[in-house]
Amino acid sequence: MRLRVTLALALTAAPVASMRLSADWKATDGFRDASFCSFDPARYQGMINDDARTSAFAEAIHRAIRGREGELVVLDIGTGPAALLALIAARAGARRVYAVEVQSEVAALAREAVAQAVVEGDVEDGVVQVFEGFSTALECASNPLIHP
Repeated sequence: MRLRVTLALALTAAPVASMRLSADWKATDGFRDASFCSFDPARYQGMINDDARTSAFAEAIHRAIRGREGELVVLDIGTGPAALLALIAARAGARRVYAVEVQSEVAALAREAVAQAVVEGDVEDGVVQVFEGFSTALECASNPLIHP
């Protein structure tokens, strides 16, 4: 069985005390590593080059954050090497963006993209954090993902 997670985006303005994250199933049940996941650079580049699609995602992210800048936490699952949507959310005013990528080489490239955006002054340092691994393995005891 091959599973490909391309993107999931979650926004929240819920009070931290009432927020609980959990999963009843794991996409990785029966697998010990990420070898069943694959990354296709040509497909990712095609996504980035699809102006209508990328513009629609960007507009949706901006619309979701507009008026709540500095309040929302965004989770980008399957961020890819350019951390494209994570950076869009940061530029739109998300308080914090957690970008999750299962492929180690891709996560390293995403970190580079975020670092470059910080150097260029596009986003503030620390707003976007890239996590390597499965999104189902993220834990938030005492909500460390929410509390910076």
